[in-house]
Amino acid sequence: MSNRKSLIDQILEAASARGIYNPTPHAPRPLDMPDDSLVPDQDRLAYHLLKSNGFAPPFIEERTLLLSDYATLMQERDALLQRWPQLTVTRQTQARQQLRTRLHELWRRTLDFNLQAPPALQIGGVRVDYELRDFVENASQ
Repeated sequence: MSNRKSLIDQILEAASARGIYNPTPHAPRPLDMPDDSLVPDQDRLAYHLLKSNGFAPPFIEERTLLLSDYATLMQERDALLQRWPQLTVTRQTQARQQLRTRLHELWRRTLDFNLQAPPALQIGGVRVDYELRDFVENASQ
């Protein structure tokens, strides 16, 4: 029995040295307290179950997708600006119309998202007219 106790003591001392075991009764421990203050009361259990099983609430996934799509659209816009002088007038008109359509679609999706998401997670809408005006100004330079 004394050998067993000494082995246990050795394991506990090693764990204490590594910082994963603290024998004091009021040792500070990290708390796993999810911040769910923005989640409606009736949805907290469902969101907790989703999160603990590797899923995110639908509005979180949609927000991530919207931000990613916006970043991709801005990269494509910058690439179009670099190619702009080589394009024909017809192709420039088509490209401008495609950009307007995609910006409008992103604006609509953002509006739909903001109607469903909690206020703290809502994102600013895409300013279609501003983005197009900025594009035309940069293209004409």
